Amino acid sequence: MNNKFIYSQGKISIKNVIIFISGAIKKRIKIFIFLLLLNCIGIFFGAPKYSAEVSFYTDYRERGSSAGISFFDEILSNQNQLGFSVGNFIKSDRFLDEIVKTKFEINKREVSLAEHWFNQQDSNFNPISYVKKLDNFLHLKPGISKDELSIYKSKEKLNKKLKFKEDRKTGLHTLSIVINKHPSLAVDLLQKSYDSIVLYSNQVTSVKAFEKKSFIEGRLVEIKSTLEEREQELVDFINNNKNLLQSASLTLKKERIEREIALHSQLYIRLSDELEVAKIDEKDNRSSIFLLQTPKVSDVKAGGNKIINLLETAITILFLLVIIEVFLQRKNIFDFN
Repeated sequence: MNNKFIYSQGKISIKNVIIFISGAIKKRIKIFIFLLLLNCIGIFFGAPKYSAEVSFYTDYRERGSSAGISFFDEILSNQNQLGFSVGNFIKSDRFLDEIVKTKFEINKREVSLAEHWFNQQDSNFNPISYVKKLDNFLHLKPGISKDELSIYKSKEKLNKKLKFKEDRKTGLHTLSIVINKHPSLAVDLLQKSYDSIVLYSNQVTSVKAFEKKSFIEGRLVEIKSTLEEREQELVDFINNNKNLLQSASLTLKKERIEREIALHSQLYIRLSDELEVAKIDEKDNRSSIFLLQTPKVSDVKAGGNKIINLLETAITILFLLVIIEVFLQRKNIFDFN
């Protein structure tokens, strides 16, 4: 095997591999030091990152009212189901728009996230800003204003920053975010997000309670009308058939009418009870969301251990430099003949 080949005649020379890697590092040592210094600046002198988290339980289900007719239990239960997903809500444009337009205290100033993140004055010459403007021109609607653009980009950024987890077994929801330089902003942002979730959940619950009450009131009107018709039918039937005991068919018809009256009477009583419960539910302002942990900044800064990050970066840079050198010297280190 030639002394300079790493691979030749179907064999790999470990010695030549070590010599090649050592030589590649020495050859590219300036590039390695430069890239590592750039990463050091970012790791040790970059803006500190703070993570905050809030957790809460939701999907509260009320205890059902007194036992009754299973058919109506099912109907009324479906009328009162809470069709609300926290995960879907925080991804909605309604939620994101509300949060990015909310004023927060940042550097002793009341500004919105849109103003804080994107509504800053551009420098006189910034090539990156021109590239971004070109990208915006290509995929956004024509004539979009600067404020609209700031809000749009802020919603995209917030959507990426907000992390949501849900434990379907326990109903525990966790919302977290990482913010640069401003730990208080992370807490305020999560508090506003939690308040928005609670408010919307209460609105959904209130609407469902109103729908349930309206449904029951409508059914009561129908059942009362039917009940009165059946009662009048029974009165007319008895008045028109004085000798009904002598006729089996007339007796069966009378019993059928009485069964219908009894059934509708039971339904009317049951729905009347449910209507009172629905009226109470409509006025009930208790939230179906229960806070477990208030928004709090983590004691550990986001981004992990800086020394470990630096070591990982150094190894990655070395690996890339060796790969590049292998590609450039491939004809000199590999012998496939």
